Parts: sequence; C-alpha cells; structure tokens
Amino acid sequence: MLWGAITACGPVALIRVDGRIDSGAYEEVLFERLLPYLEKHGRDLVFQQDKCPVHTSRRMGVDMAV
Repeated sequence: MLWGAITACGPVALIRVDGRIDSGAYEEVLFERLLPYLEKHGRDLVFQQDKCPVHTSRRMGVDMAV
C-alpha cells in the first residue's frame, strides 16, 4: 500500500507500507512523516481524510484531538 499527502507547498513523500495498515501504522506514518513536514512549512492548513476505517478509529480520534 502507498500513503501520500499533498499540500499547497507541494507533495509529502510517498511512503510504501507493507501489508495492511492499521490505526497504529497509520499513526506512525502521520507522526513520523506528516507532522515534521507540517512543522517545517508552518502554514495554516486543513487536514482532510476520507472515511477509511483506519482514519475514523477510536485511537485516531483520541490522537488527533486538538
């Protein structure tokens, strides 16, 4: 599986994830790849994702709460 993100500043690296992705693996990708990118570019951004079960899991709801 591939994971990627696109921002107004450009694309975030495409990441290959072996096997199926669960909420733990998804969280790891976000915190290791996406957050450093966002910190570097420091812009007002809107984080959007679809209704994939991994995105809407209870774990992600807690981790992504602001």
